[in-house]
Parts: sequence; C-alpha cells; structure tokens
Amino acid sequence: MKKYAALLLAVMLAITFAGCANRGITRNVKREIGESDEYSRLEIISAMSTVETHFRMFFEGCELKTLRYDEALSKEESKEWAQQYNSEEAIILYSDFYVTPSGGDGSLNTDYTYKNWNWILTKDSLGIWVLQTWGY
Repeated sequence: MKKYAALLLAVMLAITFAGCANRGITRNVKREIGESDEYSRLEIISAMSTVETHFRMFFEGCELKTLRYDEALSKEESKEWAQQYNSEEAIILYSDFYVTPSGGDGSLNTDYTYKNWNWILTKDSLGIWVLQTWGY
C-alpha cells in the first residue's frame, strides 16, 4: 500500500510542477530507449519522468532536447553509483539540452547546447527512482 501511495504522490507532484511557468522546457523532448535486459520499458520511462520533472523545476530557460537510456553505457558505472548511494540499483540517463541566451542560473553557458549530460538515479526501498546527481 505504501508503494502505491508513494507512486501516487510522485505522479501528483509531477503534474503539479508541470504547470510551473518560466521553468525548464520538456514538452518536445525526444525519448530514446534502447533495448534492455536490465530494466523494463516502464522502469526506464519512470526514470525519465523523474528527470523531466527535475529539469522543469530547476533548469529555467533551458530546453531538454533528448533524453536517452543506453544500457551498455549505463552498466559501465551503475554498480559504483548504486554503492555510493547505498542502493541496490542505479540507472544512468543521458541528455542533450539547450540553454537560451537568457536562460540558466549563471552556472551554465548561455546560448549553448550541452550534450551527453548525465543523470544518475537510484531506486529507493519502494522501487521509486530518486535523482541523486547530474552533470558531466
């Protein structure tokens, strides 16, 4: 029951934050999901939704162009990330996003496209993806 309550809360938060104005743009993001023996398509989509929610909230003036899961690349480092965050599982997603000339918080280059930006997520005890860190 707790698992479903947590999932419902996560979905409600995602819907709530999707309506925030002047935030990161994700409406045209292209999701690329490769073949996976590790995760179901639904698990990967759930991880991607977590990233998109965070992007909308904190990447003001930026537009997420692509978000992808490449199992071969993710497997290279996922065990180390899982250990670092005391989790059984970790997934690494990759993205490309554009920072508009007036976008970002000062820590990003404006009028610039970042490529292969990493998003590291782990699963909590309820099986929900938690975004731990991001960047290069």
